[in-house]
Amino acid sequence: MLLWSSYLLADWSANFAVGLISKNQGKDPKTEDPPQDKKLMALWAPFLLLHLGGPDTITAFALEDNALWLRHVFGLVFQAIAGIYVVLQSLPNSLWVIILLVFISGTIKYLERTIALYSASLDNFRDSMIQAADPGPNYAKLMEEYKAKKEARLPTKIILFGEPSDKEHRPKKLVHPSKALSGERKELTHLEIVQYAYKFFGTFKGLVVNLIFSFKERDESLEIFDNLNDPEEALRIIEVELGFLYDSFFTKTAVLHTIIGTLSRIVASGTLVAAFILFHMKPNKGREFHRADVVVTYTLFAVGITLDFISILLFMFSDWTCASLSSLKDDPEEALSSMKDRFFNWLLSLRKLHWKKLELYKEGEPECPKDDKQACLKKGEHKCPMHIQDSRNLKVACKTILKVRSDIDPMDVKGDQSKSVLFDASRLAKDLMEMETKNGKNKWEILSKVWVELLCYAACHCDTKAHVEQLSRGAELINFVWLLMAHFGLTDQFQINKGDARAKLIIGK
Repeated sequence: MLLWSSYLLADWSANFAVGLISKNQGKDPKTEDPPQDKKLMALWAPFLLLHLGGPDTITAFALEDNALWLRHVFGLVFQAIAGIYVVLQSLPNSLWVIILLVFISGTIKYLERTIALYSASLDNFRDSMIQAADPGPNYAKLMEEYKAKKEARLPTKIILFGEPSDKEHRPKKLVHPSKALSGERKELTHLEIVQYAYKFFGTFKGLVVNLIFSFKERDESLEIFDNLNDPEEALRIIEVELGFLYDSFFTKTAVLHTIIGTLSRIVASGTLVAAFILFHMKPNKGREFHRADVVVTYTLFAVGITLDFISILLFMFSDWTCASLSSLKDDPEEALSSMKDRFFNWLLSLRKLHWKKLELYKEGEPECPKDDKQACLKKGEHKCPMHIQDSRNLKVACKTILKVRSDIDPMDVKGDQSKSVLFDASRLAKDLMEMETKNGKNKWEILSKVWVELLCYAACHCDTKAHVEQLSRGAELINFVWLLMAHFGLTDQFQINKGDARAKLIIGK
C-alpha cells in the first residue's frame, strides 16, 4: 500500500510543487527576504523532473501502467513547460547555467522512464519481437516454370527439401571432454546460469504476448535442460530468467542496457554532478539566499546524486551486465577462461540465492506422553510435527470427522446450497485409506501426483499476463512451473511441429 500510494502521488506532488513555486515567483518579495531567494527556487523546478523520472528499480507498478505511456509523454511535456515558465519568471538569474544542467539531467531521467513504459506496453513489446515473415518459395513463379518445362516435354519434377537442422549451431552438451566416456556431467558456473537464463529470456519472453513457437525452441531448450547436473540448476536458471522478465516490464533496466540508454545515463549523471559542483563553488550563497533554502537545495542535490550512484552500482553489477558483456562458451573447459568471466562469476557467487529444506517432522524425534505434552508445550521444551502446537486436539478432530457415516452423498442430505466440502473431503480420505489397505498403494504418493497435475494444469491454463503481474508482487511457485513447462514445450504455444519445406525444380536429361 505504501509503494502504491507513493507511485500514484508522485505526479500529483510534482504538479503541486511547481504550482507553489510559480505562485511564489509572481509575488512581490518581502523586506526580510534575501534579494536573490526567488532565483534559487527556480532551481527547484528542474529537480522535480529529475525525481519524477523515478528510481531505475521501478517504472510501473502494474502492467496497466505501461499502457499509459502516452500520458507520461504529455506529463513530460507539461512538466517541462511549467519548469521553463518558472525559470523565465526568475530571469535574469545568475544560476541559469546550473538550472540548465539540472534541467537536462531531469529531462533525460523522465524520458528514460517514458521510453521504458513505451517499450514494455504489450502492443509495442509484441511488435519488437515479431520478425518479418518468410514467404517461402515463389509458388506462382515455380509453377509457371514447371508448366513451361512440361509443355516442352522435358522430364521435370519438384523435390521438397526439409528444413535444415540447426544442431551444429547449438551449444555443446554440458559434459567435460575428459569425462565424456563416463557420462559425468559438468556443474554450471554462476556465470553460465545467468548466460543460459539470458539466452532463454530472449526466446521465451514471447510467452507474455502469446507468440507461437516451433519445435526448434523446444528441442534446444530440452537438450540443455536434459544435460543439467541437478534440478537445482534448472531452478536457478528459471529464477534468473523470471528476474529478466520482471526487469523488462517494471524497471528501466532493459532500456538502460542499450547503447543509447548507457550514453543517456552518463550524460544525465554528468550534468547533475557538474551542476552540484558549480552551485557549491558559487560564492556568497549565504548572503544572496535564505539559509533554509540553501539547505533544501543541497538536500535535493544529495538525494539526486545518491540515487544516481546507487543506480550506477546496480547497473554495473546486474545480471544484465554480466550476461551481455560475456559470451556463452561452447566448450565447458573455456567457461572461465578470461579474467573478465572469472570476475563476473565471483560477483554472481556473492548474489547467489540460498535456500534450505524445511523439515516439519524429524524421524526419531522423541514423543512426549499424552498427559505431559501440553505441559511441555507451555514450557517450550517440545516441538510438535504436521508446526501445529495443539496436535492432540487435531487428531481428535480428524478422528471425529472420520467417524461420521458418509455412505450417502452430503448433497443429497443438505442440498447444493451449502458450500462446505468438509464431509466430501472426509469421504475422499476414507476412500484413500481403504485403497491403501486393500491395494497396498501409498495414499501420499497418489496425493502428490494429483497435486502436481493440478499445479501444472493451473500453471499452463493461467493467463500469461497474470504470471507477469505476479512478478511485481513477488514470484510464486506457479510462475516457476509455468516457465519450466514452457521450456519443455508443454504449453499451447508450441504449435509448429514441422519446419518450412523448400522446393527445387529438377530437370532430367
